[in-house]
Amino acid sequence: MLPEFYAHITIKPGKTSAVTIFFIPKLPVVRQVEANVESEHVPQLLFLQAQRNVANKYAGLEGLPIDFIKRHSMAIQEQIYKDMSEQGVIRRYKINVTPKLFVGEKTQIYLQAKTRIYDIRGLVYMDIGRTQNQYIGETVLQAHLGRKIGTQHEVFTDVQLRPGNFTWNMRLGYFCQAKRVQLGIRYETADETVHVFGNVDWQKRWQWRWDRNMTMKRNEWGFRHRMRNYLGIEYVVSSTDHWIRLLGYM
Repeated sequence: MLPEFYAHITIKPGKTSAVTIFFIPKLPVVRQVEANVESEHVPQLLFLQAQRNVANKYAGLEGLPIDFIKRHSMAIQEQIYKDMSEQGVIRRYKINVTPKLFVGEKTQIYLQAKTRIYDIRGLVYMDIGRTQNQYIGETVLQAHLGRKIGTQHEVFTDVQLRPGNFTWNMRLGYFCQAKRVQLGIRYETADETVHVFGNVDWQKRWQWRWDRNMTMKRNEWGFRHRMRNYLGIEYVVSSTDHWIRLLGYM
């Protein structure tokens, strides 16, 4: 039975009668399908092709009744999981992808990608409004390379490049993650300082962070909002200044 459709039957009589059945979807129907990847530990750029493949394949859901999709949502999610598992980037980096289907006129497929071993991230940020001349319009490229120890601990290296004056900085550290709270310590080679830091995440796209420079006895606080998968903004307050930071996630 297909209760989400109207059945329209036409009969063409003759020696051999022909019966044609049309199934007409009941409103409301899916009008758009969108696929998005959420990845905290692997660069999202790696998933662009896999994301396009999923979006193209499941564009066929457009025009089907919303109630019909909801009734079969578990089977659809299982099929999406199988399709993602066959993608080359997923097999190569041993990534676990959990699909979530949010059904509506604009149906969204969320693909949450995680890896149990590595934490690899890319970030670009630019500071706007700093009063100290050497930091005005400063742009920083950052690569985060981490190795997980169990489910809550990680040792990491951040490599930073400031293209404006072509200077490098390496940050070597460790942190412990407990649900939405992260606490850690790191050493920075550029100015030979030791920092302790903490992050608190909530509602997926909001984050509060704190950084204490133990060597220079300075504090820095940040209130961050991730507006899109690849774009964020942060208001930063330090012991001597405050400014806006634009962030690009890779």
